[in-house]
Amino acid sequence: MTPLTLYLARLYGVGLLLMCGIFVARPDVALAAIQSIAASPGLLLMAGLFALFSGVAMVVGHNRWSGGAVTIVITVLGWMSLLKGVAVLAAPPGVLQGFYSTMGYPGSFPVVMAVAGLFSLWLIWAGFRARPAPGS
Repeated sequence: MTPLTLYLARLYGVGLLLMCGIFVARPDVALAAIQSIAASPGLLLMAGLFALFSGVAMVVGHNRWSGGAVTIVITVLGWMSLLKGVAVLAAPPGVLQGFYSTMGYPGSFPVVMAVAGLFSLWLIWAGFRARPAPGS
């Protein structure tokens, strides 16, 4: 793996684990924040721009479709962030709330956090146990 892949696996893994831990500790605050962002055009614009630019940065810097599972997962995360940013910015405001309703929010929140937490643990494990490939 390249040093960039390792860095991004560690960054996403630790960041996602911290987010999940805080959201699980305070689900009422997390769900209220999600609903508030979805209902606020200004906050939605900011969230969409952040997702868009972080996705563009990842796609431009790490668009690798070979090299192992972690490498491909990091690339997919970049593309997902880019597509999320485009969708949030382009979709009418009510569509996002409809999407959350379709996902079963707030009832599915604990399951989503459990899956995201396990995924983050895998990224942390993979990112910290691997070493950069020679010559990279």
